[in-house]
Amino acid sequence: MKRLLILFLLLSLELFANTSTIIKLQIKGAIGPASSSYIKEGMAYAASKNAQAVLLELDTPGGLSSSMREMIQEITNSSIPILT
Repeated sequence: MKRLLILFLLLSLELFANTSTIIKLQIKGAIGPASSSYIKEGMAYAASKNAQAVLLELDTPGGLSSSMREMIQEITNSSIPILT
C-alpha cells in the first residue's frame, strides 16, 4: 500500500511540473504599420518561448487595411493558437 502511494505521488509530480506559457499582445488605438510589426515580432517571440497560445487583446476602431491584412496573414499562418 505504501509503495502504491509513493508511486502515485511520483507520477502526480510530473503533472504538476508542466506549466503553460501564454504570451499576451495588446493593441490600443488605430491599426497601422507599427501594429503589424508588433504582431509579427510578438508572434516570433511566442514561438521562441515555445508558447502554447497567444492572447491578442484588441481595442481599436480599425485603421489601414494593408496593415490589417498583414496582421490577419500572420495570425492565420501561425502554428500557435491565437485567442482574441
